[in-house]
Amino acid sequence: MQASAGARFGRPRTRVRQVRSLGSGERVLGVRGLAIRTKAALAAAGLGFVLADGALAAHPTLAAAGFALIASSALLQLFAARLSWSLAEELVGPVACLLVIGVSSERVTAVSIIWLAAVATGVIARQGRVHLVTRLALVAALLVPVASTGSLTSSYAALLVAALALLATCVRVMRDLDGLLARARYDADHDDLTGVLSRGAFRQVLERAASQAEEGAPMSLLLIDLDGFGSVNKVLGHACGDALLAAAANRMSQAGTEGCVLGRLGGDEFALIVPDAAPMSVAQRVLANLRTCDECGQRALSGCIGIAQAPFDGGDADALLVAADFAMREAKRSHSHGEIVLYAADRGGGSLERRPPPALSRRIDAAAASCRLDDGARRLAVSSRLLDAPACAGRPEAPHPSRLLDRAAASASGAGQLDCRASS
Repeated sequence: MQASAGARFGRPRTRVRQVRSLGSGERVLGVRGLAIRTKAALAAAGLGFVLADGALAAHPTLAAAGFALIASSALLQLFAARLSWSLAEELVGPVACLLVIGVSSERVTAVSIIWLAAVATGVIARQGRVHLVTRLALVAALLVPVASTGSLTSSYAALLVAALALLATCVRVMRDLDGLLARARYDADHDDLTGVLSRGAFRQVLERAASQAEEGAPMSLLLIDLDGFGSVNKVLGHACGDALLAAAANRMSQAGTEGCVLGRLGGDEFALIVPDAAPMSVAQRVLANLRTCDECGQRALSGCIGIAQAPFDGGDADALLVAADFAMREAKRSHSHGEIVLYAADRGGGSLERRPPPALSRRIDAAAASCRLDDGARRLAVSSRLLDAPACAGRPEAPHPSRLLDRAAASASGAGQLDCRASS
């Protein structure tokens, strides 16, 4: 799974991995690219001014080399950005200061202003990241002419004040904006009540996880639905219901192993990505932890879990959600709190053959055993919702329950006839 590690789920501590931000950041990359291109344009403009009028710099050749160095660092940021080069790119500003402004004069000209603007845009391009070494080097480079001449002119003092104020402001503003953007993206990706991933963000993580799953390294999706949660809101109030949901999310996240990702799909329905081939132990821990919820006096919280696995039950988010929902609804129909149903897939002959969860088979076998064969033909009703369960486009449908009915009929003995039909 390619999910960046970040803070833990919500406010409580948990073992489930957090996805800090799922946004692609196109706007951030666009602003950064604009700042880098502006920095390169300013370097080109400074180089043009020096070549057109050498009197603007104390040493025109060195000043031209300084602007060329700034332009080169901008191209490095734009086309070959690497973290290992970041400090070297930051030090370009102080070096260019010595080349453009010089070390033996305090002349303030157009090229000095262009250098300052180029350094400021470089800070914006780095999103306010400035190393302490770079700060000290920049202050030292600005003070070299003062130490060399032994005096401070008013124009150069103004340049010093402007440079320090502008760069400090750029650093602070970009850091604050970066923090606000990260918070906004976090809020968009997470449920504000429970702190787990929102439906849209969870689906993106599930899509990536499903696309990377292999037969030798499958991934499991657990769809969790709380039992009787609607009555909590009616009897105890919505505030108590919200507290119970937050506590339930915390318990479920604690049941996950390293690499698990928890999301809230809506209401009292949650989903958990388990990046291994043995999800049953995680599902059992989830149900066990739910029984420990004691918010608002609710001490018997239970749930039903449907499990689907990639790539066996589907290779994308939609297919897995359909399969897990199929299994979860079958678990709820069993009327046994805490039921776990696995949507299994048999692999034979190179094709995937879907079979219903084992809970359905057990119910049909029990129904067949209870039939009174000497009373004549009897009907065994099968839920029409199960028969009409949606299938994923392009993938084999779950087999008709008639296969299991045939098994039930074959297990019956004695005289009589067993007529098994699906009720509409």
